Amino acid sequence: MLDTLEGIGREAEEALQAVRDDSGLGAWRSAYLGRRGRITKAVKAVGTLPPDERPAYGRRANELKRALEAAFEEKAEEVASRRVGRVRAAGQLDVTLPGRPPRPGRLHPATRTLREIYSIFAEMGFQVYRSRDVETDDY
Repeated sequence: MLDTLEGIGREAEEALQAVRDDSGLGAWRSAYLGRRGRITKAVKAVGTLPPDERPAYGRRANELKRALEAAFEEKAEEVASRRVGRVRAAGQLDVTLPGRPPRPGRLHPATRTLREIYSIFAEMGFQVYRSRDVETDDY
């Protein structure tokens, strides 16, 4: 069974080297790492093995899966950088690239002003003492 697993690994690496575009990457991922992919089926086949072969086979299957996932990520970066290079060479702007995400929020203007005032007083040597908002004549 380990020979079959190694064969699948070599075949997957060779197929990944032949991938040149995003559609090829998607097809490769579904064929090998997807829900019904060959590596996923190999990992699930651990239950059909004799108990003494399971640990070695499972360990190797997981190592192979992690290695192929890392290789996939590297190839995806390579394909993306090649695509960006082609766009830049053509002088076009790719509007499908993700933009800068907006900041999640800001402080209220009153809070910012109070903090600025606190820092000014701190530079002058004062300390800011915070207490209750409502004081009575007794306190």
